[in-house]
Amino acid sequence: MLLTTNGVFSVNEDILCLYTDLDALIERTDLSPLERSTVSYLMKGYSLPDIADHFGKTRQLFEIVFKRAVKKIVKRNDMEWEEWTGGRIDDD
Repeated sequence: MLLTTNGVFSVNEDILCLYTDLDALIERTDLSPLERSTVSYLMKGYSLPDIADHFGKTRQLFEIVFKRAVKKIVKRNDMEWEEWTGGRIDDD
């Protein structure tokens, strides 16, 4: 059973922290203006076809742009995690 605080499940706080950390990670990642815009629009709920229509480009272009942005974000996360752990990952 999940515990509640003020009627809100505690898991909501964990999710909020996760999204806040992700937002900060994205800000620290060296994305191109188009990659940053694409990620921003997707986080606001727009679809890739919506974004493509807005910019007058193809959906396929934005699939490539998004995949490239995700790779950069993951790489930045891995780099920061390695710095934080000193390269150690425990199996505990």
